[in-house]
Amino acid sequence: MLEADIFKAVLDEDPNLASYLLSKYGKETVFRNLNNSGLENIFFRLIQDSYPEIKSFLDVHEKKNKLTNKLAKTISKELIENNVGHVFFKGSALSIGYYSNASDRSYNDFDILINTKNLENFYSYLNKKNLKHRRNGNYLSRPGYTRTALEVIASNTGITYDFHHRIICKYFSNICPLTREIFENKYPDSEICVPKKEILLCASLYHAVKQNRYMVGPSFMIDISKLIYYKYDGEYLSFLLKETELERPFMTIVKTLEKIRENKIDKKTELMLRGLFRKKIHRGITIDKRLLFLNLMQLKDPEPYINLTGGDKNKPKYLEFFKCKYKKLIN
Repeated sequence: MLEADIFKAVLDEDPNLASYLLSKYGKETVFRNLNNSGLENIFFRLIQDSYPEIKSFLDVHEKKNKLTNKLAKTISKELIENNVGHVFFKGSALSIGYYSNASDRSYNDFDILINTKNLENFYSYLNKKNLKHRRNGNYLSRPGYTRTALEVIASNTGITYDFHHRIICKYFSNICPLTREIFENKYPDSEICVPKKEILLCASLYHAVKQNRYMVGPSFMIDISKLIYYKYDGEYLSFLLKETELERPFMTIVKTLEKIRENKIDKKTELMLRGLFRKKIHRGITIDKRLLFLNLMQLKDPEPYINLTGGDKNKPKYLEFFKCKYKKLIN
């Protein structure tokens, strides 16, 4: 199956396999399957010597991503100087810490977890930098504030600053174990504040499996493969996986990666990879209880959602709430 072969070429960083796939299936077919998979730049790097236009494309992306990574380090330095406890996680942390080529792991926003003990310092920093916010920190204890995001700010750099107050939804974990572990333990020494690799692995897995229900494409499996390649604390990782109820998905991903590396790809693995590439994982007819619950909480206490989405808090709250929901639906 083409999707499995593409994934193996990227996982093994095998230029010979990548070139063979192009000759067997044709450039158009391979590129169409790669589209929006998150694996494009790694695959392109493997074949760039045969395609000058691809090499030029990658050079542009490499420079752009290096500048973005440099900006992340600058923001981290500024937050430290302003006494704001924080860590970068997801795309930026993975790109800077675990990928040798900046263009291999692209991302469109900075995901930054903020220590809520430093909220006043955080908002002072935003004001100082002229970054427009909605002061959502005032609503964190309200039942209607259902987001893990604290502030989502469009910057003049073209990168969105996605500040979070926790990683896991507050209604399904009394105390978010990953947030707690991040701020109770010293971060690894780095040019940028990032969590320990065991925490980063769980955060990445949670985002792909539970938060987005595998609808993120196959690139998250490359992230996991990069993280487990480095030496990690197995006992600590087991503790975190148990706390976040991710033990089974983790073992599934690890076993799948092993099968692909050992050329033991079975029908189940092929179907899984096809679903990831097409962002269509078959689950039957199910009701997302988590999403239903969050919407009920917003109905119970609509003001935080109105504030978060830029509605008018002085107007009748339920009328404004549904107006904001409708705007989000059509945009």
